[in-house]
Amino acid sequence: MKTTKKELIKIISRILLCMVFFLIITSAFGILFMYKSSVKEESKFRSLYYTSDMADKYLENLDNHKKKVLKIQDDINQQEFNDKLEFLEYYNREILTNEDIGAIYGRYFFDEVEYKSDGFPYEESEHSKIINNAYSHELMCLGVINSDRQFALETIAYVVPLKNNDYADSIILFFPVTDVVPEETELDLAKYPMSEMILVCSREGEILSFVEVTNNQYDLHIHSVLYDKLVTIIGDKELVDNLTYAVYSGKDNAFDFSLGGVDYILSASSIRNNGLTSFSIITIFALSKVHSIGSSLTDTILVLLIIFSLLIIGVLIYSIVTRNKIQRIKVDNDTHSVLNIAKEDKFVKAANDIIIRNPATTFAIVVADIRHYEYNLEHLGEDVIFDGLKRVKNLLAKSLQLEETMGYLNNGRFVFLIHYRDNDILAERIRNMVLVAGSQGFKGGRTASISLYGGIYSTDKGITPNVNKMIELAISAEEATEYPCDFMEFRMYNETIHESVVQNDYIELNMEKALEHKDFKVFFQPKQSISTGLVDGCEALVRWYNPEINDYMQPGVFIPLFESNMFIIKLDHYVFESVCQYINDAIENSFPLCPISVNVSRITASQPDFCRFYINMKEKYNIANNFITIEFTESFAFEDYKSLRDTITELHQHGFKCSIDDFGSGFSSYNILKELPMDELKLDRFFIKQGFSSERDLMVLKSIIDLGKELHMKVVSEGVETIEQFNMLKSLGCHTIQGFLYSKPLVVTDFIAFLNQKKLY
Repeated sequence: MKTTKKELIKIISRILLCMVFFLIITSAFGILFMYKSSVKEESKFRSLYYTSDMADKYLENLDNHKKKVLKIQDDINQQEFNDKLEFLEYYNREILTNEDIGAIYGRYFFDEVEYKSDGFPYEESEHSKIINNAYSHELMCLGVINSDRQFALETIAYVVPLKNNDYADSIILFFPVTDVVPEETELDLAKYPMSEMILVCSREGEILSFVEVTNNQYDLHIHSVLYDKLVTIIGDKELVDNLTYAVYSGKDNAFDFSLGGVDYILSASSIRNNGLTSFSIITIFALSKVHSIGSSLTDTILVLLIIFSLLIIGVLIYSIVTRNKIQRIKVDNDTHSVLNIAKEDKFVKAANDIIIRNPATTFAIVVADIRHYEYNLEHLGEDVIFDGLKRVKNLLAKSLQLEETMGYLNNGRFVFLIHYRDNDILAERIRNMVLVAGSQGFKGGRTASISLYGGIYSTDKGITPNVNKMIELAISAEEATEYPCDFMEFRMYNETIHESVVQNDYIELNMEKALEHKDFKVFFQPKQSISTGLVDGCEALVRWYNPEINDYMQPGVFIPLFESNMFIIKLDHYVFESVCQYINDAIENSFPLCPISVNVSRITASQPDFCRFYINMKEKYNIANNFITIEFTESFAFEDYKSLRDTITELHQHGFKCSIDDFGSGFSSYNILKELPMDELKLDRFFIKQGFSSERDLMVLKSIIDLGKELHMKVVSEGVETIEQFNMLKSLGCHTIQGFLYSKPLVVTDFIAFLNQKKLY
């Protein structure tokens, strides 16, 4: 039967129509399934929004508190004191004992020495946050700190820099943490009906406020440790580790987990001040309450089909009618509406075009920030600030040459593309920029000067760089505060900064893989008994083997980063289990053995399950009692005597010995020896280095050795490298030495050979 042309067209039309419907239905199903799969991600986004909204309440409290402290700073700076006594009277009368201010106590710094409010030197151990920020140029809120053992409650600490004061460079004020995080929650809990748990904690994970939903009732509890509480509730240590790291690093993040067949969202939002994290809000939401699909499959498909059809029609109309309007909006979005200057995307495009047109020219990206921008914005207002920025922008724009451009990134930060022949010319350009900006000021109720600082990234001739990356690296140079500035207050990105950034990136990208592949190797450094000359134990040390370069990375390179990102906990556990495995293998193979000391970091020792892990591992490998010594750092001992004393007691009960490591490295105090029942005292190499007076050196060293012996502690001296040091320690009655004079750290095979050659005690 012959098919006519008309029928053929009809058949083809039906086939095409069926294909169109099939495509629409398939798309609808695809969208539905993608929608369902994205529910968790959208729920995380919503939970972070709710958590951030809660955080804003506490941030408001923190901002109000900061205004009070700023007024204190202004009041002191306006005073003129005739002598130190007058300053101390004002400090105590008008600030520390003023009920309207509400400070619990205070101290101050002058000429790099810390003093109590009575003018006498502060001889206790100060918190590292305060030491590191005592000479900050900006008022700093350091978050939750308890740096004075005579006060039981937690405090919020502020470092307040002073100007033109002959008796103090900065003052330290401590306020009750309940000023910002009250014991009774101030949240309007009716706004968050989907919440199962709300808590506020410090950056270090101390819970300050905990609210729990029970039968639609909110009950307030106070707990001590975030990690311990969440592990109890959730039971997933890896998830809690990730959340703890987010809190510690001040990052906002959300995670999903299931408990008893119910899906939940766990989110954290930080409250920051002066770039530092002061608190974090942690919430648990039931996923079904945060995001409810709420419709049947048929209804969903129908809605999607309608949306799909309307979308096609709308896109066609929109593209025809509003094309010109879109272009105008795009132009507006690319230009700052107040300053009339290119924003980042427009600047990047213009800079990229200039670089491409001038391939033989050396260019530099200069990022310039307004110093104290946030402070001035808060005190002078947006209108005054933008008036000053417009004047600075107009003057700096006049200094640009042909084939140069400038833009505005955000928050008082300008960016320039300039060309130059050498560093002298670049230095002159930067100097002129600083002087031009300094000639202006923010002119409001009071006048504030405008000062520039920033970073520079320069490209070599013949290279066409990525402008976005150049901006990023210029900002990295600005923030690399450990390196000196190159041009006035501007720092140029260099190979040293680059190597540091690349090295840290490499470490964080490869640390998990290195642990999995056992690239962390345990070395053993033998100790020698001074009286007998025999082996007197050893210390387990860790090195990172890099197979790409066939060499080891020293711990000083990666340990500080691991302590900041919490990976040190996994590494400490790995080293300890490796030591236990070695002891077990040595016994099974009749290898020589000696007692072993193992280091633990402050971070690891602070974990709630610290003792349980080490005790379980010792029992798993059937290690004899008193064979392993746990070494705690001296600085950790100062943080919490009671907690560490309880830890030592529990370790003693399970057959461990305990040692205080690096005694004398900067925090030494007889309080450590008085408060902590240590078995061993390891003297830092500082004690055997030549000091101001050999006679004084010997007197100090002898007194510490004698005291350690009287307290029935083994005294070990680290870093012994010469026979003269050995003889001196022997004459003073030291028990044991450790250092290159006796042996360097050895890999396992060399260590076994060493023990075979030496006599064991």
